[in-house]
Amino acid sequence: MASIHSKRSADWGQLVAPDGALLETLALEALARFPQDILEQLGSIQMVVAEYPEDQLLNSLGLEDPSELLGVFETNIFTAEAIRAANIPAYNRFWLFRRPILDHWAAHGEPLGMVVSNLLVQELGYSLDLSEEALERMDAAVEE
Repeated sequence: MASIHSKRSADWGQLVAPDGALLETLALEALARFPQDILEQLGSIQMVVAEYPEDQLLNSLGLEDPSELLGVFETNIFTAEAIRAANIPAYNRFWLFRRPILDHWAAHGEPLGMVVSNLLVQELGYSLDLSEEALERMDAAVEE
């Protein structure tokens, strides 16, 4: 019987689950492919990988199951003037939740890089209230 997998079982036997460093690399590579004008709007983004979201975050979003949240964009750029007045540094932080991402990857059969890329596009697009045209450009850029 032919296998649907391109690797031999011996090859699969040596693989381990992707770690946080790989997820961060995939996210940074996807982000680097975003259109320049959107990158300029975003500024610098720190990628942070955690196993699961914290309970406080889940509660604030009305979620009970930590596997429902793959990632979240955290920023204070929308209050930049007030922040400058208070002398608080601005930040952009994208949280990637490793276990929910891997669960989604396993359940849906998409390439892991595409799972991470789509997460970035959706979350950043929503958080920044980007136009449909901007989202389409971001989608097209990460699929190249």
